[in-house]
Amino acid sequence: MNKKLFAKNPLIFILLFFLLQAFLMGNTRVAFSRPSALIRTPSLLINAQEQEYHVGFSNELINTDGFNSSSSIYFKSISNEGFEYGIAYSSHANINASTQNPPSDLSLHFNKKIYEAETTHINVGVNDILYSSTSDHELSIYISLLNSGIAVGKKKKFILQTALGFGSGKVNYDSHNYQDNASHRARFFFGINMKTPYRAKQGGVDVLFDFDGSGFHVGSIIPINQQLDFKAAITNFQNIGNFNTYEEKATKTIFSDATAITFGVGFKFKEQSKPPPKITSQKIKFATEEKDCLLIHTRKEHNNPIAINKACDDYALNQFVVNINEDFVTLHDSIKLIEQEVEHYTLANTAKDYEIKTLQDSINMQYLKQR
Repeated sequence: MNKKLFAKNPLIFILLFFLLQAFLMGNTRVAFSRPSALIRTPSLLINAQEQEYHVGFSNELINTDGFNSSSSIYFKSISNEGFEYGIAYSSHANINASTQNPPSDLSLHFNKKIYEAETTHINVGVNDILYSSTSDHELSIYISLLNSGIAVGKKKKFILQTALGFGSGKVNYDSHNYQDNASHRARFFFGINMKTPYRAKQGGVDVLFDFDGSGFHVGSIIPINQQLDFKAAITNFQNIGNFNTYEEKATKTIFSDATAITFGVGFKFKEQSKPPPKITSQKIKFATEEKDCLLIHTRKEHNNPIAINKACDDYALNQFVVNINEDFVTLHDSIKLIEQEVEHYTLANTAKDYEIKTLQDSINMQYLKQR
């Protein structure tokens, strides 16, 4: 691994420490471990225009008695084409006092954006593909309708992302008891990610809410810096009254849907984008290569007059173009509104002229009669 990366980011050592602890600590779908911007609900991981990679660790503490918990280490990313993928290594919690070595599994997760229109997206995916496990395989197949990048609030400082979908398997219910039989049932799920302006320089604090069809989950993602963030959540919030209790005290058997306090850390990094060539002289070559970043302008397209090619993988540039196009749409709508107002005033002016001429004719008639 690059030594300069550790020199510039000493907090990476903390992240690696937690990652190593995940193998030593004892629910398959641990919060934050799947490709998503929410807790357990499938959603958009990041902006599809940005090539990023995410690694991290998360732990769900079910009971403080012996620190019974399930944990996971994960890797997830998304391509510029909207193909999202992830790998998670998860260890289960102890079901009861007699459980000594709960099993672990390696799972794969894939989803693809199949439709996109401004802030609306449709994703389909398959999660929880077990690479090797002694338990029954229960695939999580889903389709979700997503809305992202919605500015809310008086000053438009809050950015909202929502996810509404229908899925089967562990997307809508994941028991802490890994011995439960696979149900293959399907339910609706819903999730909200509200990015706040707090700690905006570090990326903004996210407030999360999930409903997976059987339980509520609330949490937050707090950025330490632009690359490292801290994640915290309470899963199965509806059962918080039973936290730190057992379904059977004698055998210390945990609830299948027990409330868990989740915490974790995540680190993200992206490929260094190639800077655009600088103009060193007045002799400019108009021939371009496939890897060159090009800014394209289309006069007839008023909704998206500015575009860039796929070689432009710089997130700031992509966001700048998106903002310009939004301003163009706003300006175009304003011009249309002004044109309608001008047309309305023109018609009103014509009507007034007609009334004036009618009154003038009436006055002339009266004058003639008087003569």
